[in-house]
Amino acid sequence: MAAMEGADDRGAPEADVAREMAELWAAHRERSFERLKVLEDAAAELASGSLGDELRARARTEAHKLRGSAGTYGFHRAGEIAGELEDLFAGDEPIPIERVPGLAGLLLALRTELEAEPEGFDESLDAPAGRKALVVTADEILARSLAAAFRERGMDAVITQPDAVGGEGAGAVLALVDLPDQGSSGYSILSGISGGREAPPVLVLAESSGLLDRVEATRYGVSGFLNRARDPADLVDAAIRMASPAAEASATLIAVDDDPSTLAALRALLEPRGYRVETVDDPAAFWERLESVAPELAIVDFDMPRISGIDLCQAVRSDPAWAGLPVLMLTAYRDSELLRRAYAAGVDDFVSKPIIEDELVARIRNRLGRALAVEHGARDELTGLAGRRAALTDLREASELAFEAGERIAIALFDVDGLARANRASGLAAGDEILRGTAEVLVERFAEDVVGRWDGDEFIVGMTGMSTPDATRRVGAAIQQMNGTGTAATVSAGIAFASPGQPEVEGVLVAAEEALAEAKGAGGGRLASSESGESAEERVDVVIVEDDDSVVDVLRLALESLSLTSRRLADGAEAVAALAGESPPLRSRVILLDWDLPGLDGLSILRRLAEDGRLGSTRVIMLTARTSEDETVKALELGADDFVPKPFSVPVLVERLRRALDR
Repeated sequence: MAAMEGADDRGAPEADVAREMAELWAAHRERSFERLKVLEDAAAELASGSLGDELRARARTEAHKLRGSAGTYGFHRAGEIAGELEDLFAGDEPIPIERVPGLAGLLLALRTELEAEPEGFDESLDAPAGRKALVVTADEILARSLAAAFRERGMDAVITQPDAVGGEGAGAVLALVDLPDQGSSGYSILSGISGGREAPPVLVLAESSGLLDRVEATRYGVSGFLNRARDPADLVDAAIRMASPAAEASATLIAVDDDPSTLAALRALLEPRGYRVETVDDPAAFWERLESVAPELAIVDFDMPRISGIDLCQAVRSDPAWAGLPVLMLTAYRDSELLRRAYAAGVDDFVSKPIIEDELVARIRNRLGRALAVEHGARDELTGLAGRRAALTDLREASELAFEAGERIAIALFDVDGLARANRASGLAAGDEILRGTAEVLVERFAEDVVGRWDGDEFIVGMTGMSTPDATRRVGAAIQQMNGTGTAATVSAGIAFASPGQPEVEGVLVAAEEALAEAKGAGGGRLASSESGESAEERVDVVIVEDDDSVVDVLRLALESLSLTSRRLADGAEAVAALAGESPPLRSRVILLDWDLPGLDGLSILRRLAEDGRLGSTRVIMLTARTSEDETVKALELGADDFVPKPFSVPVLVERLRRALDR
């Protein structure tokens, strides 16, 4: 119970966080103005035509540091301006002299912002939560048993009937809800517990819980399920481990960043919550401190001199003693290439700069909670795979990273056909051997993917960054291998997919469950797909046909704001090859088509698409600086749906895209 007590003790200092952040800003204010001075020196040399590579690189670095730290300390506009300056000084191409007047304006605005009072220091923080649990049940015997178990662990239990749920959960660290009869009418009572701003984690006691029950329950904010038949003392222990963030309140964290102001901010935000934060301002000293501190989680900055955050993560993953250490990366960047590199290196999650306190704490709790779950038996004992809860956590995290990178996810559910018959014919040991063999094949074939034991004779695999045909072929090959072993049981599978902006993981799971039922209903030993009629073509939300990289960057910015997937084609010939013909390899809902392209202009591409009948389900938005009425009429006659004039604003483009996608 020491962990639970630590959770409550951390509440009192939280009221001082805002004041401490203000004091830290006062301590680091001078350093921020030193960074600003470097930027001003670089601007002066740029104006005189003598800006050297060394000063330019230093200016980019200092702007990057300001971008991350200014917003964290409440200077949100200053952080945005610093981001613009970082982009200006980035790269190797000469900076046009005509940028100097605008640069001077940005520097003046940045100085003005930094000299003002910071925003966002709210000292009216909530009072700490009480040490109590809410128990919702109509079973008086169960209620008394649970209340006694909570009292033994130093917690009060507030008991209420399912039809009388009100505000009793205020201040509770968890809610334990007894629902012997599931269904939408039963789950609807959960909305009264989980809907508030300070709602506690909700755990459901149930006799059984199939996939559809779980999906329905998560829509009402349920954090997890517990078997109602377990001993009340075991239920309470499990509930505390699963639901309470107190389990990691005393965790030791190591933070690595070459910016002392960011490290100071991390300590100010996290130590009042009970975390012990060890800071390292030189990445070269990380390994020595790692071994001496022995942290439960590492926070590393992406952009550091000599050794990057990705380098540190790769070093951690290469050592068996530290391979399982959760690693969060601090970064002001969110481009898909960074996400891919970081994910490949083993980064678990990202925290945006400037740091937002709620996001930081939520992501730390999430990662530490997952590590705690593994420690307390989240892995299936028979197969060694992640259990249902751990696998679902992994799927959600993998899908979040994939969607941020503009990639699809694929989820496959595998079911061992006739396992009960094998158990009856040859004994339980034979059935266990079939399950272990199934797990071994899945681990072998999906080593880089999410693999878990889902429920009894079901397994789950989650894949990211793969096309529909590739993912389907991989699952089919796994089934073929497992069904060729000569055992008394075969394996069926159902696979489903989602792109950014489409259903969350729970929705994909439902589709995979339905596909699995289809495969088993057809006799078993086979694969069914939620997209079985789809060909091997690539599908994205938006195709960008544009040769100007700077324009493409802005377009992608607009698409990211709508969580849309995209593919860029840089010239007319490439566009025709990908989009036209009898069997085009690329299909999309919208095409953003530039008028002036190398090789073949946009009007010619539009004509070819119209001739091949490709405009029936695809909207075309022309991007052009042309204003000729004749050319506009020609494009409309050929099937263009809309025009966006260059130069364009992102909000206007976003609205045009929304309109095109809604048609």
